[in-house]
Amino acid sequence: MKEVFKNFLLVEMERQKNKLLLDHQRYTKLQVEQFDTLKLIFTNLIRTDRLVNETFVSLKDGTGLTKKDMERTFVPLVRIIFDTEDHFKQNSIFLPSETCEKIEKAIDALLFCLSRSTYAMLIRSESIIDTEGRLQGIQQVEIKNLSEMDKKDFHDTINKIAIVKNTELRLAISAVQTEFREIFGVK
Repeated sequence: MKEVFKNFLLVEMERQKNKLLLDHQRYTKLQVEQFDTLKLIFTNLIRTDRLVNETFVSLKDGTGLTKKDMERTFVPLVRIIFDTEDHFKQNSIFLPSETCEKIEKAIDALLFCLSRSTYAMLIRSESIIDTEGRLQGIQQVEIKNLSEMDKKDFHDTINKIAIVKNTELRLAISAVQTEFREIFGVK
């Protein structure tokens, strides 16, 4: 009888060990998914922050964006915001809802900034028309040559972009950092 009970306990112990091993593997896979998601989103938010700085310094100081600036900063900024949004939507299930809310707010705010920056660029643009009335191109207008209403719209737009960058984007970056540290026990 002792031997039967001992064998039963050994079999049960093996079953429980296997169950623990499966749970551990499942949990480890979830942690890897969380890590990958947090890492990519964090990296993209940091890159976004840098690109916003580079892009909007040119807008704010009145120099405007050259074609080279557009290719170097603005186009990558647009891509990274949309890439971050796509990755976040596909992987938000791995993140706590509070962190998701902050990231969603930041992405929405960044999309708002993109639309506002396009508006700011439009305010500073004028069409170049040839003598026969055909559009030849678009050129930037110096801020000092804008109407008072356009100047106000332009500065309001730039200020809104700065506020979003300094609030929503910073909150999202902080939330991702905190979540990473909590999951992996890093202080």
